[in-house]
Amino acid sequence: MSMCLGFGRVRWDGQECRCEYVEKFKPFMSFIPVCPELGIGLSVPRLPLRLLFQGERLKLVQPATGLDLTQKMEGFAEAFLKTHLEVDGFILKSGSPSCGLKKVKVYTCAGASKAAVRASGLFAALALQNLSRCAFTDEKDLAISKRREHFLTKLYTLASFRRVEKSCSTEELLKFHVENRLLISVYSAKQLRLLSTLIDNAEEKPWRWLVKSYRTHLLSAFKRSPVEASNIEVMRKLYNRFAHRLSKDESSLVLSQMREYASGGAPLSVCLCLLKDLAVRFDENSLAQQSFLEPFPQDLMEIA
Repeated sequence: MSMCLGFGRVRWDGQECRCEYVEKFKPFMSFIPVCPELGIGLSVPRLPLRLLFQGERLKLVQPATGLDLTQKMEGFAEAFLKTHLEVDGFILKSGSPSCGLKKVKVYTCAGASKAAVRASGLFAALALQNLSRCAFTDEKDLAISKRREHFLTKLYTLASFRRVEKSCSTEELLKFHVENRLLISVYSAKQLRLLSTLIDNAEEKPWRWLVKSYRTHLLSAFKRSPVEASNIEVMRKLYNRFAHRLSKDESSLVLSQMREYASGGAPLSVCLCLLKDLAVRFDENSLAQQSFLEPFPQDLMEIA
């Protein structure tokens, strides 16, 4: 967690960039605040840093002093990431030359007035490379409903899978697959087919190979947010399971919310809550256990 997003006034100019969603997430997550720039010995306030391309190498420099902080930052990042291998996600500061996940300005020289290209900040790039199994976002993406839902879904799914990995239990892996089948299907029908094939006769396969292969396909499925059409297709199939048992008003409510979601007027979580209530009400236990209907805690779904 970038420390400047609600955990201290540590930005280069001494300001704090509070993020409303980070504040809302605090009761549900354990945060490890980090400021890589403080971690390499810089003070608050401090002179601004820049990313530069020198040859084929990305460098982190302080133009006003001429300091090259690349090795210090790489060393700090390597040490920090090695001691936090069990984190499930990162929320980082957008635009930062150390923490920015994407579209960070990169210059050809310290005095250049315009950026030549865009890239990830130095700390963020190493986090993305070394902890690729994690969910990543920044405060700007958290402000966008679809991206926020995707981050939370990925975060909690991967956290659940990490617990399966630690269990060393084929039975737990099979249970995970069954409960996440619909969720994976909306992200990638192709990866769901590959995963289903993978766990056929899972008991006969070496655990390390099995769980590593499963993780690879699971991460591939979660590379992008699902398209609305995939969510709507699965929700309509679920609705059809209950339609004949609903009153006219109940059917109208569910269908209207699905239309609102399709048009961008309602978050996905509203539709999922309605469908989960129906699954519980009609004792459809196998459906009620599907993570698609509650991909992250109910209280967070209300926030998202």
